[in-house]
Amino acid sequence: MKNNSGRGNAGKSGGQGRGGGSGRNSGSRTAQGSSRRGDGGRQGSGRGRTASRPQEEITGLPVAKNDEVQLDIIGMNHSGEGVGRADGYTLFVAGALPGERISAKVLMTKKQYGYAKMNTLLQASPARVEAPCEIFDRCGGCQIQHMDYGAQLEWKRQQVADSLQRIGKLNVQTFEAESANGASTNAASTNGAFGEAALMKDATGLEEGTRVSTETAEAGAHAAGPSEAEKQGNAAYEAASAASSAANEGSEAIGYAPEASSEQPLQALEETGFGGGEGDENSDGRIAGEAAEKVAGGATAPTFGSAADGTGTDAAPNSLAKAFGAGTSAAADGMSAPELDADTSAAADSVSASELSIDAAAGGVSAPALGADAGGILVPPTLGMSDPWRYRNKAQVPMGEENGRLIGGFYARGSHRIVDMETCIIQHEANDEMVEAVKEIGRELGITAYDEETGRGLLRHVVVKVAFATGEKMVVLVTNSDRLPKAEQWIAAITERVPGVKSICHNVNTRQTNVIFGDITRVLWGEEVIHDYIGDIKFAISARSFYQVNPAQTEVLYGKTLEYAGLTGNETVIDAYCGIGTISLFLAQKAKRVYGVEIVKEAIEDARKNAEINGITNAEFEVGASEDVIPRWKEQGITPDVIVVDPPRKGCDARLLETIIEMQPERVVYVSCNPATLARDLRVLEDGGFKTTKVQPVDMFPQTVHVEAVALLTRQNSK
Repeated sequence: MKNNSGRGNAGKSGGQGRGGGSGRNSGSRTAQGSSRRGDGGRQGSGRGRTASRPQEEITGLPVAKNDEVQLDIIGMNHSGEGVGRADGYTLFVAGALPGERISAKVLMTKKQYGYAKMNTLLQASPARVEAPCEIFDRCGGCQIQHMDYGAQLEWKRQQVADSLQRIGKLNVQTFEAESANGASTNAASTNGAFGEAALMKDATGLEEGTRVSTETAEAGAHAAGPSEAEKQGNAAYEAASAASSAANEGSEAIGYAPEASSEQPLQALEETGFGGGEGDENSDGRIAGEAAEKVAGGATAPTFGSAADGTGTDAAPNSLAKAFGAGTSAAADGMSAPELDADTSAAADSVSASELSIDAAAGGVSAPALGADAGGILVPPTLGMSDPWRYRNKAQVPMGEENGRLIGGFYARGSHRIVDMETCIIQHEANDEMVEAVKEIGRELGITAYDEETGRGLLRHVVVKVAFATGEKMVVLVTNSDRLPKAEQWIAAITERVPGVKSICHNVNTRQTNVIFGDITRVLWGEEVIHDYIGDIKFAISARSFYQVNPAQTEVLYGKTLEYAGLTGNETVIDAYCGIGTISLFLAQKAKRVYGVEIVKEAIEDARKNAEINGITNAEFEVGASEDVIPRWKEQGITPDVIVVDPPRKGCDARLLETIIEMQPERVVYVSCNPATLARDLRVLEDGGFKTTKVQPVDMFPQTVHVEAVALLTRQNSK
């Protein structure tokens, strides 16, 4: 995760609240404000499966549309939907938790899986809690508020472990978790990570945290699903897992496949409204992440292989083609990603599942995991928050009208209708207050809201930011006009009603697009930036620059990155996706020299400014693609001891992985926002002579399905 100035906010998926754009953008080929990892949940867009194309009824299945079925929920997919089996057929059910028994109505069927709606909860999971958000069932931004937080942490750890094993074919070792009575509890790769009372690490990253109760421990085990031993002999679980993989990961371009036929990335499936993934200020809720690039610049993601036929293109290095060209048996059977979003539904059917061990769907068992040694990779318990609420420092709110009245909030699930709301409980209270103030002022001034259908109306979005460390606040008005009517009245009212505001900006976006920000931003009043700290490092945050939305957990994440880098003061470090320099500047405190590279020019400019305001002179930054710049550095004699990568959701570029293997640093630290592409890339690096020793999950976005992870790899072969 990184601060990518000028990247807007398409970025990494993770809790957003107040609709910010989401799903980390690929950030690979546009220099105009396309954030790789923006800040969270799709800008006000619910997770509904809207506007999907008419489906022809598939005959010969155990169930049909509108059937009433009873299901035992045996797992949960990456979208937070429960996974059940009806006569061997996999059904995904929103709101259902593992370990529950439900009655449900079948909504849609596809060849190898379908969707159902829960009618009655017959037996509740011990992990089930009452979601505190009043609009949880409508918003969709926080997908798992109804799951106990301890269970959320264990489930997220398991997502990482499962991806390493299933996609990367890597061996994940068991570990010992301390129980409440001091005894060691064997925590296998799935089932017992909580033991009876495993430790939840708080925001400081220390293990002196809250002990989980026995009930929560059991809930965590239920949420994680069967243990690895149980999975190996459970054909039903294998088949359901395979279908879940196809539905949720086949669209992630795991094999460097095209991400969407309609020029919208299926990573947008992760980008939910008003809560949800970390996102991008340059994206709207409906087109986020890479779509921000594609709509704005017409760029398409590089294609290094075909999930449909398992072959690689000329752009794919041989080792990558070998690593990713197999395991596509399901694709041959026509298994495609489901229609999980209104704007990606057309693309979903055209993207086949790739190398995700989907042969299990035919009743087989996936290939055994490979490992550098018998010990395998350590995946410790997820580092969570002591208080997993009110953690977001930025909100991005789409504006609309209802009965002639200006409103702002989120898109109702399954529609583009904006529902007004006053609070989001994963947002900092100051953000709620700023948004409400702007709405009230807009109503008083008679401001109209932008209508995406007609292209008329003025106010498109309100973006607000608060710096946790300094308390400084920023308000950004995004309009459909180069001129802001009644600007002086806006300024007077905002400065009067928003205590601590330091910056009021106007962004102009006159294009008929879902991208949030336009190219022009003007300061109406105050400063161009506000300032915040991550640890001891001070950062300047502009209207369009990306800054991590959960500052407490960002410090945990970056602290773990620094720990894994193992710096003594003598090392040369390369930060391959440096953004505005957040990780680079952290590393520079302990390294001899740090070189950062980033595709977005504005981000590099901010990185240099941030180095200057912190008095850091041993870090330098260059604009360009990592896969182009780093080989040039090598020719110049720059030999890194450590390479840090923090890529977008699509993972590392294939050529960058080859470059890392060729340069053979002592250590590689991989910061990931997508366990699936992390696992894929670790497999390549392991085949290139590195050994993965640890993968630490970090909960950057509580109440959502998104999880970060930091992996440590060490070089095994000699130069």
